[in-house]
Formats: sequence, C-alpha cells, structure tokens
Amino acid sequence: MHTRRWFLLALGTAGSGALAGKFLAGARGLREFKRTAHALGSSVSMQVFAKSSQDAEQALDAAFGEIELVGQVMSIYRTDSQISRLNRNGVVKQAHPYLKEVLEMSLALSHTSSGAFDVTVQPLWEAFSSAKLGGKVPSADEIKVTIEKVNWRKLLIAGDSVSLEEKGMAVTLNGIAQGYAADRALAA
Repeated sequence: MHTRRWFLLALGTAGSGALAGKFLAGARGLREFKRTAHALGSSVSMQVFAKSSQDAEQALDAAFGEIELVGQVMSIYRTDSQISRLNRNGVVKQAHPYLKEVLEMSLALSHTSSGAFDVTVQPLWEAFSSAKLGGKVPSADEIKVTIEKVNWRKLLIAGDSVSLEEKGMAVTLNGIAQGYAADRALAA
C-alpha cells in the first residue's frame, strides 16, 4: 500500500532525476528543446536534448510523426482509420503492423486478466454514451443484448488480416493506444 510519504519520496526522486538529467545534458553541450501539439485528442508535450536546433527538430518531427501515425491507424474518431474500418466492416486486410502489434498485446492482456481488459468493449461504451445523451442509463435488457457483442475471443488476427467474428462487434484502443504512441515516439 502506497502512503503519502512514499508518494512524496517518489516525487522528490523524479524531480531530482530530472534536474540531474538537465545538468548532465548541459555538461555534454546539449540544449533542451520543447514542442507541444494537439495529438490523440489532447495536448502532447515533448522535450529533447540536442546539440543543435536542427537535430532537435528532426527528433521532434520523428516523434510527433509516430504519434500521428498511431492516430491514423487506431483512432475510433477518424472514419478513415483502420480501427474504424474494422468496426464498420468487421475486417481489415493488410492491417498496419502497429495495429496488429497493439491488438496482439490487447489479446494477451485479455487472456491474462481473464477478460477484465477487453478492447471489444466499444458496443457497451456506445450504449452507455447514447443513453447518457438522453439523461439515463441503458436498461438491463439493452445491456444484456449489447454485452453479447463484447468478447475478446472473437477478435481474430490471421496473417495480415484482423477480423471480428460477429456483426455489431467493435474495438476501442483508448486503453492502450496512447501508451503505445508514447513508446513509438520515444523509439523515434
């Protein structure tokens, strides 16, 4: 169990680490560069340490490019994304490697958590979202019908194709795509 003391110690350690990192970067002749942009539905800020602004701009361009690519592939809010096509058509052939990787990780998490983590929860999310617009919650019958469309075991990956076994199923990667995008940005 984490205590307030543990939290303050962790916060102090992180702050000290950041200061030490800036000191070491300065000692190596590196300067700090920052950029903030809108991505994945929120404000994203990144900083790099580089010797020149050109090197920094290249690094930041590459990192933000990766975040944009993840959004193009995995955003349920973009009608042309592969995840939107999967939800609309039930299949995506020639799935982007990033999509396959995230879905494979998601299925592994679903298996490990006995389904507590399930990216096929989108129909249930939509049912609650629609009901909320009307100032209510879905009825027990609506939930019962909708929950039948939620089943990570019916999300299939075969070769470069991804498919949903039943009509009305849908995937959301909101619980994993942003972390994946951060990993890709860091790798870039």
